[in-house]
Amino acid sequence: MKKKTVNFQNCLGVFQGGGCRGAAFVGAYTEAHKRGVSFSEIVGTSAGAIVAAFIAAGAGPEKLAEIIKRLEFTKLLAMPVKIDGFTHTGLSFLARGISAEAYRVVKSAGAYNSSELLEWIDKELRLILDRSDKVQFKHLIIPLTVVATDLKSRTFKLYSSLEDPEEFVADAVRNSCNLPIFFQPIDKRYVDGGVLSNLPSFVFKNQQESTYEKVLAFTLASDPITDRGFTDIKSYLELLATTSIDGGVDIQLALQKNVHMIVIPTGKIQATDFKTITAEDIVSLIESGEKVTADFFDEEIANIKSQNVRPDVYIDPFKTNNDIALASFHKVNEVIVSEYDTEWCWELFPTIVKWLIDGAKITVLFKQNNDHPSHGPNRKSFLKNIGCELIEVDELPMRGIIINGLELSRASALVYNEERSPDLTYHSKAYYGEEDFKVINLLREACLIKSIGSHRQIGITAIPISDEVLFDKLRTVRQYSGAEIKFEVVNIDVEQVIFITRYVRGFKYRQIENLFHLFKINNVDPFVPAKLVLLDGNFSIIAPPIIEQIGNKFFVIEGNTRLTYAKKNNIKTLKAVIVHGVIEPLPSSGQYNAKQILITDKETKGAQRYDNWNYTRFRKIESAIRNSDQLNP
Repeated sequence: MKKKTVNFQNCLGVFQGGGCRGAAFVGAYTEAHKRGVSFSEIVGTSAGAIVAAFIAAGAGPEKLAEIIKRLEFTKLLAMPVKIDGFTHTGLSFLARGISAEAYRVVKSAGAYNSSELLEWIDKELRLILDRSDKVQFKHLIIPLTVVATDLKSRTFKLYSSLEDPEEFVADAVRNSCNLPIFFQPIDKRYVDGGVLSNLPSFVFKNQQESTYEKVLAFTLASDPITDRGFTDIKSYLELLATTSIDGGVDIQLALQKNVHMIVIPTGKIQATDFKTITAEDIVSLIESGEKVTADFFDEEIANIKSQNVRPDVYIDPFKTNNDIALASFHKVNEVIVSEYDTEWCWELFPTIVKWLIDGAKITVLFKQNNDHPSHGPNRKSFLKNIGCELIEVDELPMRGIIINGLELSRASALVYNEERSPDLTYHSKAYYGEEDFKVINLLREACLIKSIGSHRQIGITAIPISDEVLFDKLRTVRQYSGAEIKFEVVNIDVEQVIFITRYVRGFKYRQIENLFHLFKINNVDPFVPAKLVLLDGNFSIIAPPIIEQIGNKFFVIEGNTRLTYAKKNNIKTLKAVIVHGVIEPLPSSGQYNAKQILITDKETKGAQRYDNWNYTRFRKIESAIRNSDQLNP
């Protein structure tokens, strides 16, 4: 079984330009998709913009391969058209001494026109999205940014879903693909984006404001054209066109941080080989993309370490929790949490499940008389009865968490800001790896001075319950209390449901596999109504996703993360509670299908996640099920 990605479950996908070599990206994306890679945003230049646009429109790996394999590259080449105001007076004599292609460059500022490329791109986008009209950026499923070069302003031109929702995608992609010399400039102005930025990861360089956690960049590397350089005007122009696209990648990378590269070798195939590329070449490029991407993910941890520029500071608890979830993908033997209260345990519940499955020793320090008077006792009881050592102290040695503090290669710690104001410039500082091992050890020792050092039995078990037990709890939700309300547990088709938000939170998504695993090891079908039984016999109910049927539509109320995980992992159906007869309108006007859902690593709440958010219509399902804070993400 192939290794699934840990670090790229939500990332920015960047696709380099490369002319007809872009077929290699199809293989790369196919393999990345198999490994669990998911893009919350995509950027592309030139040929990379084509692939990026198709992915942003919702094309899966099979669709991409089908598009590329039936493409006849020569049909993308149209004869150049007359450019108003452009003259080649005095150069007519060149027609007798150079090739027809080279002469067309002199006469028309390009050997070909890209009008056929434009038509092909829009045709394929319309087929992917099942639209009859020309596709605009606002129609795309994943936010897209396309980079072109603007000769008039002497800088790059960005087209994006955020800034240019009404722009036509095919027009932007055509501009980005307009190889200089090979194709005529568009409007005497726009040429290939690769002239200035062939690997445009800079577009979202402010990572802390982004919706993704890392940048995954796909780039191409062909063999040198010839040891002799160029031999005539035609080969010179081809070399000039190719070099203008490939030449700036290393310089651009030197200016970027946290960009993780997958470099795909394309052999002797060059960017401008539109007339000579064969079906066998296409297959070879696809296979090359698959192989290199597979190699990258087989050694993902080593590749991350070799390429990564450390992100040490996190600006909000959202990103802090994300780091904790990522650290817990590996086996965890020891966890120390030192915090003012126990509020953290609900947000990280699936990760706690992972710690339990690993058999980790969990020590929890909390400040005396500082927890929530109502919810605090429930949370402490939960932590105690899954086997945590709870220690109440007058003063904390630190605010934060330490994971595997004794293991040189896997030790990590997050130290939180002592202040808790929302206006703080940072939330936590990360320490990890061999270079921080002594610091982590000192933090660990400071915490364990307070500990009595016992390692209690750890345990949590999932056991099915009757549907009626769950339904009785749901009837205490205000919107579900009427006699007309009916419930049923069914296997819901993930493709059938409608989400009222487009976003699921990244750190929640990264934890959700732990809940699936908990059900699996207890031989329970996910997600039948179940109770989580603790060491003292107490239990908490965990519900399936809650879905309201309105007419012939099914709206997700709770369980966005689990349904998104199912979609991205090819799980066709999932247990869910269908609620019939609800009268009160939904708390959001959003309507998105499973294909449109994005993972976000940016902290979003209420109106930031939901269209026309109305909190008064919010269904308080979790508190009704548990009579306490939520356990279920």
